[in-house]
Amino acid sequence: MEQFKNVDLFGEPASIQPIRDLKTIGDRVMSLLHEHEAARNSDNVLIYLYWRTYDSCVSLEDMVYATPPEDIRRCRQKINQNGLYHPTDAEVARKRRRRQSQYHQHSLNI
Repeated sequence: MEQFKNVDLFGEPASIQPIRDLKTIGDRVMSLLHEHEAARNSDNVLIYLYWRTYDSCVSLEDMVYATPPEDIRRCRQKINQNGLYHPTDAEVARKRRRRQSQYHQHSLNI
């Protein structure tokens, strides 16, 4: 059984932590955010990497059994709220702050 990845989708070096050691969605998301800068700027990239790395998705049929994308996104959001692995793209960070502010304003008006 191969414990380490050789090269990821973006040609970056392999992970140094065995995949089997990461048991929670949050730990797995944090690992991907640490290893892949592109995953910090795009939830779609993060979800793709998560599904490929941890859920072994290779076809559309595999996605039926994959971790729900909303669970992955919420873990990324919680990690960001704790001050870790923020977007590296200033425009992405600005859009996320604006959406968060709009959500907060909406929730106060309910």
